[in-house]
Amino acid sequence: MNANDHQQKPKDEEVDLGGLFMLIGNGFKKLFNFIGGLFVSLFNFLIIVLLFIRHHFIVLILSLIIGGVLGFYSEDGKKSYAATMVIKPNLNSARQLYNNVAYFNDLAAQKEFSTLSVIFNLSNEEAKSLATFTIEPIISYSLNVEAYNDFVRYSDTTTVKQVEFKDFVKNQIKYDYKFHEIKVEANNNKVFSKLKAGLIASFYNNDYLVSLKNAKALNIETDEKRTNKNLEQADSLRQVYNKVLLLEANKPFSGTNIDMAQGKDKRNKELELFNTQDLYRDKLIAINKDKAENQNIINVVSDFNKLGTKTNVIYRKPGTYAFILFGLTFLGLLLVELNKYLKKKALK
Repeated sequence: MNANDHQQKPKDEEVDLGGLFMLIGNGFKKLFNFIGGLFVSLFNFLIIVLLFIRHHFIVLILSLIIGGVLGFYSEDGKKSYAATMVIKPNLNSARQLYNNVAYFNDLAAQKEFSTLSVIFNLSNEEAKSLATFTIEPIISYSLNVEAYNDFVRYSDTTTVKQVEFKDFVKNQIKYDYKFHEIKVEANNNKVFSKLKAGLIASFYNNDYLVSLKNAKALNIETDEKRTNKNLEQADSLRQVYNKVLLLEANKPFSGTNIDMAQGKDKRNKELELFNTQDLYRDKLIAINKDKAENQNIINVVSDFNKLGTKTNVIYRKPGTYAFILFGLTFLGLLLVELNKYLKKKALK
């Protein structure tokens, strides 16, 4: 290999690198031109839309006003009120709770006021005032912690190790939460206090839930009787030991280690009986709490207010009518402008 070959190789490499850099530069240039062209196109489109709105501004505003007026009169000009109730479903009845609320909402939407009047024992006019029923779970960090603690308490060690708190919360569904809020909107602010009885009664049409409730009540009653009996027996046995200890204390002291050991053993047994009584009393407290929470299929934590509060949101129908009419008007005007444009193109 001569000296000329050594000189030719670096020149070839410089040419190849120069071509590569030119290709990269052209690629970036095309990319920037494309992005710039896209922004220009979007800006031009925005200008066209604004010019279109400016040209038909009065017509579009009138469509909004007319739609709102039509929606307002379709509501008969009535005001809207709302009230909420907090419910705690028992016996895995949360799914039934959501189904019932959805059913009530469907009845109101379909104007089946006669059925609503029967369910809630309302007059026909009061039933007609019902507008919407909605429900959602009450979610908070403290309630999530409480639910996770219950999960840990009643699950085996292997399962608990596999499920961390964040995973437990992430996998919760709406039926798993402890408390739920029902919201009712109506045109009559005095109808809400009459809804509680009908809502609760709707659960007792489910034979399965009623059977669960009766079985749960029977189990609680049996457990309560057994615990009371065990507490009485422990109390009687403790009284016997107290009498024995008093008799032993009144005997002449012999001074032997055997008597001291026997007395210590009896006092230990008396202490064990005392602790056993405390355990039974704690169990009775838990039974009473369980009875209070599960004697009904659902518990009403917070009832509807006697008078509903006036809603501050825009009425649904006026707003819906206004935007629907606005959209139809906008589309109609757009078609008219498109037709004019096509006619011009056809004449050229």
